[in-house]
Amino acid sequence: MRPRNPERWALLALATAALCLLASMATAHTYPKNKCVSGSGCEPDNNYHTWCYRKVERTQSRNAWEAHRSYMNGFKNFTIKSTPDRCGSKTDLWLYDSTDLSGLGFFAFYQCQKVKSNGECERASVWIDDNVLEGRGFSTTQMRNAKRSLWCHEAGHSVGLAHLNVAQCVNGCGCMSNNLQTTSLTFSAYRYYTSHDRSHIENDLDR
Repeated sequence: MRPRNPERWALLALATAALCLLASMATAHTYPKNKCVSGSGCEPDNNYHTWCYRKVERTQSRNAWEAHRSYMNGFKNFTIKSTPDRCGSKTDLWLYDSTDLSGLGFFAFYQCQKVKSNGECERASVWIDDNVLEGRGFSTTQMRNAKRSLWCHEAGHSVGLAHLNVAQCVNGCGCMSNNLQTTSLTFSAYRYYTSHDRSHIENDLDR
């Protein structure tokens, strides 16, 4: 998740099962073997995902998402099938933009909405707040890159990744960093997963 107001976000995290930005709450090992629990991403029920636009109205958001989907489809043992405008009960990840998250204090938000009895996530949603980003004075390219960073981070939660604590990252945290600020969302390093995280996605998801 991306904090709009770090202090407010940290307090809300305690009440909403979100990861707060305090270093003591983070971990260097971001793949949760204990499945869907507070303070981590949720391991999906398989390595074949269907993702759809439940409400993604802006072309830039769609372009940013498709770029990220193409990147993840390059992973071994992992497949994404995009059905942009056909969301259904069997769709794994529903995507929203133009969502007002000001009440939560987030730029973007991930939530598993259907947890299976074994603790794996069957269906989840991701929201991003376009209005907040568009108030930051980004150029067109910067906006696309910022949205891709957000998609990368929240999609990472949907495949079982939690936050990386920047104090524990030797070669960078990638998009799962727990300390990205608005200005850094446009940096190329935050549009990708670390080799450590990518290895979990490629090798640890149920087949």
